[in-house]
Amino acid sequence: MKYLGKALSNQGRHEEAEKMYQQSLKLREKVLGKEHPDTISSMNGLGKALSDQGRHEEAEKMHQESLKLREKVPGKEHPDTLSSMNGLGAALFDQGRHEETEKMYQQILKLNEKVLGKEHPKTLISMHDIFVTLGGQGKYEEAKEMYQQTVELREKVLGKEHPVTLQAKMYKERIAAMERKREVTLLLKKYKEHITAMGRKRKQSLRGEDRNPGDGGAGSCGAVERGKK
Repeated sequence: MKYLGKALSNQGRHEEAEKMYQQSLKLREKVLGKEHPDTISSMNGLGKALSDQGRHEEAEKMHQESLKLREKVPGKEHPDTLSSMNGLGAALFDQGRHEETEKMYQQILKLNEKVLGKEHPKTLISMHDIFVTLGGQGKYEEAKEMYQQTVELREKVLGKEHPVTLQAKMYKERIAAMERKREVTLLLKKYKEHITAMGRKRKQSLRGEDRNPGDGGAGSCGAVERGKK
């Protein structure tokens, strides 16, 4: 059932995958118990199926539950526990909760470096996730630093033409475009503020002219009338 659920997810049949994971979870809880690794694996799969349907809050709850159980059973540094953390991080990111996501991914990176090593593919994925999350928060300078580290390691471990290395380069271009868009937005905002301020000054100036008429105003007319007398 687990593998069928995964196959359905890979085909984009997310509702069917959800049903399959629900059945798998129900059976495994009954036969193996809630804390069995296979039961928790079904929970993780269900969380992903929910995320794939855009039901991110439900996915978050499912990943939180699987993480809590995995921290207890295999332990905080076990690869399966890190997988649950990744699922939770993705659910938070999809809800736009980037600060929480960043903290989660930083924890995962630290654990991956400790358990698997700095050059392990999963560690490189964690670095990439942080890079994307930083860009999503508008932390472009920090994102650039993380990008540089990620690409250097990916080129070393996987090679310059590896799809995963090229993926990081693609994201760099996207973040650069986001940065340019932000700069243009800020310039437009400043321009609008300048135009608004100029408009206020112009109105104040016109009001001042109305209160203090010049040579051609009512005072001049009065002088002419007096001259006639």
